[in-house]
Amino acid sequence: MTSDESNRLFEISAGPDGEPFEENGLGQRTDFQSRAPRAGADFKEMAIRRLTDAGATVERIDFEIDDIPVDAQVRGQDGRSFLVLARGTPYEHSQGGGRRTDTLEKAGFRAIQLARRQNLPILLITSDLPDRASKAGRYLAKLDGDVWDVVAFRADLRGFHRLQRTFAGSVDGPPDAPWRALLGSAQPTLPGGPDEVPST
Repeated sequence: MTSDESNRLFEISAGPDGEPFEENGLGQRTDFQSRAPRAGADFKEMAIRRLTDAGATVERIDFEIDDIPVDAQVRGQDGRSFLVLARGTPYEHSQGGGRRTDTLEKAGFRAIQLARRQNLPILLITSDLPDRASKAGRYLAKLDGDVWDVVAFRADLRGFHRLQRTFAGSVDGPPDAPWRALLGSAQPTLPGGPDEVPST
């Protein structure tokens, strides 16, 4: 006895050209989702390396404070400790790291909750800083009272120098930085310009 029934779990009818239907861009989106956790882990390693290059010592990695995930706790040369949130991608992308509003919403929530629950200053390390006038730039500036500083892995030599001064103990409070400047007064940091730190 023969049967015309398929033994597949789902039968999808063919599209107009005779091929099974597949949503446009589905492969690209699913590829991104499968790569995202690995890229995030790779970026965290890059961020920790940048902090140690600036003079920090890592005290602990991947822990929680009142259920809020923290990527690292580091100590400066003066003995002062900082909590670290690392959000970004190892790959250059026009919407990488802090240029994405959803990334800032997530990181911002964590930063605000951590600032409420403990007294250590918070550093946000991202792969890329947004333009100050963009929506992401405005989101980032709203974290002014909750984070010590935000430093990008790419194209942010000034940020790296701020980290060095922070870990040396030569600053008393959160440093002035373009990301927290009043809108219209921020000095842009351009990729490939004098503020770029070569990726290593």
